[in-house]
Amino acid sequence: NNAAAWNPDATGRVNSMTLDGTTLYVGGEFTTATTIGGAPRNGIAALNTTVNTNNATAWNPNSSGDIDQIELRDGKIYTIGTFSTIGGQSRSRIAVLDPSINTNNATPWSVGAPNNVLHSIKINETMVFVGGEFTQIAGEAWWGIAAFTTAPTCAVSPSFELSEDPNQQHNWFALNTSTGTAPMSYTWYWGDGSFTTGTNPSHVYDSAGYYNICVTVTDGTGCANSYCDNSTYVFKTAAEMVTINVVNQLPTAVAEKENGLFRIYPNPANSILTIETVSGKGFYQLQDITGKVLLSGSVTATKFSLDISALSKGIYLLSVIDGEQQVNRKVVKE
Repeated sequence: NNAAAWNPDATGRVNSMTLDGTTLYVGGEFTTATTIGGAPRNGIAALNTTVNTNNATAWNPNSSGDIDQIELRDGKIYTIGTFSTIGGQSRSRIAVLDPSINTNNATPWSVGAPNNVLHSIKINETMVFVGGEFTQIAGEAWWGIAAFTTAPTCAVSPSFELSEDPNQQHNWFALNTSTGTAPMSYTWYWGDGSFTTGTNPSHVYDSAGYYNICVTVTDGTGCANSYCDNSTYVFKTAAEMVTINVVNQLPTAVAEKENGLFRIYPNPANSILTIETVSGKGFYQLQDITGKVLLSGSVTATKFSLDISALSKGIYLLSVIDGEQQVNRKVVKE
């Protein structure tokens, strides 16, 4: 008997699967009245292949109908089925989903409504091919098979860095370092259940606790991505008032404190990061946004070169420690 212990125990039919690392994306005929991976899911779910049971992740596009086929391409989930809404958007029978966003994750890509069912989808570098029983898509004549350009690669890169104000206790700055095609819009999630829209908002915390801040950025192409600062938690006691101010440039005193002992450049970078320290020694550690350590080692020169050419494009956290001094920086790999 060679059956593995891994068992999501789907209580509805599974029609299609696609694997991305340790995450298995599945589509089928299950609903919230049933479960898969120990969680109620409508039509589509993501399962952690390293966990044997109760292994559904938080990713939940919540399809209004069955999913017939799913395909992974260029970091996006292409799906066809009988749905009319999925990922928080109106999409008829075909949609592209962002696997990095748990809910409301339909991308702007849309081809319009087919007038009958789709049975198959295939994707290459530039084209999406669909087959089915339709004679029209978006009011145009297509008989049983059609082709469309793929979803554009999302170029928006949300990012910010938190810094304490050395001149005013309990005051914090969030340096907005997001990039994308203008104009860009921002929604800031403060970790206390509230959110604010805008480029440079402020927020005051009322209750004691630890708070993790996130931002969702939508650029001028309609592309949206989210980012959470998992390296720094804002802490408030019952007695004090804590304020966050989002800025595009740090005040001089804060910047001098941040840059006095360490410099990390260029940022963004595509091959080599330079870690510049006063002492020429210390320890570095580079993590991805999930906290997985990808690179680590000793700083051995005042201008130490760190090769990041093998990394995928994206946002990483670089920590540099020299004695009792430590700096954390978000770095972007282009």
